[in-house]
Order: sequence, then structure tokens, then C-alpha cells
Amino acid sequence: MISTAQLYLTRRLLFASFVAMLAVFVPVLMIQLISQLPQSALSSELVWPALIGLAPTIFYITLPVVVGIANTWAYSEFSAEGMLTILYTAGLSVLNVRIPAFIVAILASVFGYVVSCELSPRGATKLENVVYLIENDLSPSLIEPQRFYTLNNGRRVIQYQERMNKNWIKGVFMRDIASNGDEEIIFADDAIFERRADESWIILRKGHIQYRKAGSTDDGDTVAFTQITRPTGLAGENFPKRKWTGFFELGFLDFLAQHARAQGDPRQASQWWSEALERFGIPILALAHTMLGLAFVNLWGGTTGRSSKFAAGMIVCGILFLHFMLVLACEFASSQGVTLARAVAAAMGAEMLIGAGLFLWAMRPPRAIGERPRRVPALAAD
Repeated sequence: MISTAQLYLTRRLLFASFVAMLAVFVPVLMIQLISQLPQSALSSELVWPALIGLAPTIFYITLPVVVGIANTWAYSEFSAEGMLTILYTAGLSVLNVRIPAFIVAILASVFGYVVSCELSPRGATKLENVVYLIENDLSPSLIEPQRFYTLNNGRRVIQYQERMNKNWIKGVFMRDIASNGDEEIIFADDAIFERRADESWIILRKGHIQYRKAGSTDDGDTVAFTQITRPTGLAGENFPKRKWTGFFELGFLDFLAQHARAQGDPRQASQWWSEALERFGIPILALAHTMLGLAFVNLWGGTTGRSSKFAAGMIVCGILFLHFMLVLACEFASSQGVTLARAVAAAMGAEMLIGAGLFLWAMRPPRAIGERPRRVPALAAD
């Protein structure tokens, strides 16, 4: 049963982890979003599905290091405040005092597995659909002013001067060549995009249209119009269908079922193991980082309430660097082969074992302040 003191410490650690997670998660999410999408997409309607798709992956990757750092720094502060000494004096053992940190780390690991195995694959599908749309099927909100866009296998060109909102543009030029070679050149004061299921159409207003027959050398006929509607070749409301699905998009059972098939191809095997390391290896690092951090805090800071903030800062930086290198190695494993994936898995296991070993060694009963080791009296000579 958790004592009142342990419950108090658990609440403090949960709050510290929550605040730290907000401080880390939001900036990392924004940086990744900017790196994933082009500048034009950041102000379009695509930013929200991309944000929702990217958030679960960023969350479970950053959660372990945030919890490990929060636990480490909090216990360094507890030691500096003399709180640990008070708890030892009250009869709690060194291990019992640190149980709250393990409770928070285990909760973070469990939550991380839920996100990595269930929420992240669904989000990855949303993000991949957005990236695929940008690369293969432009949305009206992504085309930029004063640039010519060639669509429909080169038979359609669109350009405009100014964007008023995501669906309203001004100073529009449009050229359309029919399958028989006939050509239309349209100039309009403004236009509105109309999103349909599979393709966006454009409503052109107040302009003139020039018709030119195939092979003709004259200017053709010019007709003024108040409003006309034309297809654009730009994406509609529905995302284009991809013909492939990545391992990172598969649910827990489907992902495991792909193991045997993936091993037949070295490239797919590397991708499967890379994804497995991220899904199953990274969340448990919350516990590994916590054990390692608490062990070093206890060994370097002692238990006398004189913990050094410099030492705690060095420990936190070490955990941050270690986590960053492990995550980076997981990503590289998808292109560098199964050997690197096995090395990363071994490194994660080594951190867990070393952290546990150092933690157990550091959990020796604390010596009271001012206590000196007793001398064994020498035996009197015969």
C-alpha cells in the first residue's frame, strides 16, 4: 500500500512530468511539422490532419526521456531540500522513497505502448496521406501566387496574382488544351475553388475567354463572360488512394503478422525491425532512464541533502543525449540493415541492465548525518 509520503511524491512527479512534457512536446511537434510540410501547406487546411497524424508518434518518442529527466531532476531537488533525509529518518527505506518514481515511469511506459501500438499507426496513415497528396495531387490551397502550375499531363495551366483566402483568388490566368488540340485561354478578375469529391472545380468571374482551333495561327474568337465553371485537375475533398501501406501504419496484431513475410526481403526486414524497435523499445526507456538517473543522483549526490545541481544537470544531459542517439539509431536501422537494429536492441537492453545494476548498488542504506563507522576494539594481548 502506498503511504501518504509516497502519494505526495507521486503527485509531485506526475505534475513535474506533465509540465516537462508540455515544454518539450509542443516545440518538437512544431519543428517536425515544419520539416515535414512545405511552407504553403502550413497555412492550408492540410496542417490539421498532418498535426493530428504526427502528434502520437512525437508523443511516445519524447515521453520516456521527459519522464526520466523529470524523475531525475525531482529527486535531485528532493535531496537538496533535505526531504529524502527526513523520509529516511521517518523510517522509509531508500527503495520505498523511490517507489513513486517507478510508479510514474511504469505508467509512462504503459501509456507509451498504447500510443505506439494503436494511436501512432492511425496517425501515421493521416500524415502519410497528407504527404502523398502534396507530392502527387496538389490541393487548391497549396498553389502559390505568381507561379504557373501545369496539370492534367500538361494540357492545363493555372496561374493567379493574389490569394484572398484558401478558396478565393484574384487575377486568374488559365489555359486549357482539349484532347483534339483546341485551346482555351481564360483571364478572370477573380475565381473561387469549389471542392468536389475527387476533383476541385473553379468558378471564374468577370473576364474573357479566347478560343483557338487546333493548328490555327490566328488569335481566334474572344468572348466576355460573367461567370463560367471549369475543372482544374487539383485535388478534391477526398485524399488520393495510395497503392502501398507502410509497416508504421499497421495495428499491433497486423504488424506482428507481417514479421515472417518481411524477413524474406532484406530491405523490408530492416524496415520491420526499425519499426519494432520504435514501438516496443522506446516506451520502456522511461523505466530505464529513470533507474539510470536515480542511480547516478544517489551515487553522486549522496543522501545527506547536499546534492549538486551541476551533477544533476550533467546526468540530465547524459540521459537526453543517450535517448537522442537511440532514437536516431532506430531511424537509421530502417536503411542500414538488421545488424544495426540488433545493435540498437542490445544497447537498449544494456541500458536497462546497467541502470538496474547501478540502482541496486546505489540503494545501500544511507548513513545518518555525522555518523562515523564504529571501530572494532583490539583484543588484549595475552
